[in-house]
Amino acid sequence: LTFYNNYFNIKIKEVRTMKTLMKKENNVTLTETFLGTLEKGMVRIKVKEVGLCRTDLYVAFGEIKTIAPIILGHEFSGEIVESNSDIFRCGDRVSVNPLFDKNFMGLHFDGCLREYIDVPENQVVNVFDLNYKVAAYVEPVAASMAVLKACKDKKSVGAVFGKNRIAELTYIILKSKGYNIHWIGEEELIEEESYDYIIETMFNDEDLIKIIHALKKEGLLVIKSRKKTPTGLISSDLIAKEITLKSVNYYDYNLTVQWMMKNEKAFSHLLGESYEIEDWKDAFNTARSGESKKIFIHF
Repeated sequence: LTFYNNYFNIKIKEVRTMKTLMKKENNVTLTETFLGTLEKGMVRIKVKEVGLCRTDLYVAFGEIKTIAPIILGHEFSGEIVESNSDIFRCGDRVSVNPLFDKNFMGLHFDGCLREYIDVPENQVVNVFDLNYKVAAYVEPVAASMAVLKACKDKKSVGAVFGKNRIAELTYIILKSKGYNIHWIGEEELIEEESYDYIIETMFNDEDLIKIIHALKKEGLLVIKSRKKTPTGLISSDLIAKEITLKSVNYYDYNLTVQWMMKNEKAFSHLLGESYEIEDWKDAFNTARSGESKKIFIHF
């Protein structure tokens, strides 16, 4: 066959496969998928590090229902190895905004837990010389920095509610920006009407009751949790204090990267171990067992 092809100068199209972590109907499996042709306005990223999020775990263990099969993951960094873009070029170190309009990577369409991924140029952000693990943390930082869109007055007395990693990250960001901010836990006794605004990080009935109790009259409740289950809010409690609710999504990704480059030491302790893709089960189990550090998967 080789002689035949060489003799007639027949070009055989290269077929490339890649390791892929996929959620099928009832299980997650490490399999192989194919690389297609890179379309106009797209870049091909060689994935380096993927951060594991609670959303990834919920999808993997069937707690969030999605289409199946679906490739998991949405927090990642990598290097552009092929570009059909006028903005980015090969060799650029990048991360990606996983929210495509109203659709979310790894939830509504295939995610990043694979060796290569093709992404539209308008979703890509240059992370410059950030190392790949730190760069894979851009999405959570952008989500936490979104509170800056709601919290305008640095002199007002504010609080981040919840002793968890996202709460700590949000607190670190606000402190770095000069806010008068406190970090309070679920078990702490809080005086009524103590804060002008409170940022929640665990949207559930019990915590919301405590938060409303702790807010001053005409206070602000900033909502940033992405829970899929319904939660009851008692309207009479909100009306009695004339509470304002403000929900936030993402901060500007380029500004987020700039902050990370200046403040890496302030949040680096939140980054945990990185597992090889073949050890994905151990990574998922570690990520599920605790919230103190972000767990990563490495390609």
